[in-house]
Amino acid sequence: MTAEELERDLQSLPPEEVRTTRLIAISLCISLCIGLTLFGLMDLFLVANPGYLASNSGGSVPFDPKLLILLSALTAVLFALAWPLSFVLSGVVASPAKVRLASENGVRSALGVRRSGLLVGWALREGVALMGLAVCLLGGLGGTFAEHPWVAIDAVPALVFVIHTLLTLPTKQTLRHDILAALERA
Repeated sequence: MTAEELERDLQSLPPEEVRTTRLIAISLCISLCIGLTLFGLMDLFLVANPGYLASNSGGSVPFDPKLLILLSALTAVLFALAWPLSFVLSGVVASPAKVRLASENGVRSALGVRRSGLLVGWALREGVALMGLAVCLLGGLGGTFAEHPWVAIDAVPALVFVIHTLLTLPTKQTLRHDILAALERA
C-alpha cells in the first residue's frame, strides 16, 4: 500500500475506529474506579466488623505498620519502573516496522497494531495505579491511615494515570499522526 493510499484510508477512517480506541482507554479508567470501589467496600466492611479478621484467624490480628511502609515503598518502586517501561513496551508492540507491515493490509490493520501498543501501556500503568489505591485503602483499616497519613502519596499513581489517560485520549488526528510517523521511521 502506498503512502497516498494509506493517507486516503486514514482520511476516510470511520469514527467508530477512533471511538473504539477511546472507549478502551476510558474503560481502563472505569475499571480502576471499580477496583477502588471494591477495595473501599472491603475496607468499610472490615472497619464496621472489627472482630471479623480476629474471629476467622483464631486470635487477634494486629496491623503492623511496617507492612504498610513496605507496600508503600513497593508501590513507589513499581511506579518509577512501570511508567517508563510502559512506554517502551508500547513502542515495541507497535514498532514502526510492525505498523509498516500491518499497513500493507490497510489502515485498519495498522490501527490495530497501534491500538495494541496503547493497550499494553495503559494496562501496565493501570496495574500500578490500582496497587497504589489498594495501599491507601489498606492504610484506612482500623485507623492506621490516621497514624500514617503519608500513605496518601500512594494515590499519586492513580491520579497520574487518570489525568494522563484522559489528556492523551486518541483522536483521529493523533492516530493518523502516529501511523504516518511510524511509517516514516520504518
